[in-house]
Amino acid sequence: MGSGDKDVALRKRQQIDSSKRTMFIFVAVAAFVSGMALVVSFFLVQQIWFQGRVISQKQATVNTINANLKAVDGLKDNIRLLDTNEALSSVKSSDDSSAVQAVLDALPTEPNADALGASLQVMFVGVLLNALCVAIALSGQTVMHFTLALALLGVGWNFLFTGSTSLAVQNYRPEEKDRAQACINFCVFATMAVTSFASGALVTSKGWFMLNMGSIVPLVLTAAALVWLGLRRPVAR
Repeated sequence: MGSGDKDVALRKRQQIDSSKRTMFIFVAVAAFVSGMALVVSFFLVQQIWFQGRVISQKQATVNTINANLKAVDGLKDNIRLLDTNEALSSVKSSDDSSAVQAVLDALPTEPNADALGASLQVMFVGVLLNALCVAIALSGQTVMHFTLALALLGVGWNFLFTGSTSLAVQNYRPEEKDRAQACINFCVFATMAVTSFASGALVTSKGWFMLNMGSIVPLVLTAAALVWLGLRRPVAR
């Protein structure tokens, strides 16, 4: 092959390499533009969807306000009807009081003994479910035993958490309940974090049997506390 053929072949190879670089740059730019277009399109679709939701909620609010305005006259008629009710008039605290005030005065202002009893009952169900969880966990170590035990543990824990939270906030004034609820939740979940690590150390060092036997102690203490609170509960009139 002569030098002229070599030069031609070299130029062709250079042209091919240049074409490859050009094609690579073109594909990279096209991919970048396509990606940006997809991102912008996704953002625009999200904005359109969000604005549609806002408009629909505004329309729903307007409809609710219009419905309330239409119901004002009917509400006034009902209040006037209450003012003519002889039964409500007979229980008014004073002649200047309205029938609505008589209804408000009839609402309970003392601690609700029924609500307290409901909280204790919910917690006692949680104790029973957790006790059944321990019994199943101690009866075997198959997949079925673990599944049933975990299911009972989750449901029982939720019963105890719901009942205890409802029971605890009854001892606070309305303006204190939000802070008390936050403090209670922090203490509960902080304790859960500590006991999760402690249970791992306990089952590793003492075994599965001792882990479950150790769970019986707080269950017995909780049950005893519930019985004590139930005996001290005021009787609902």
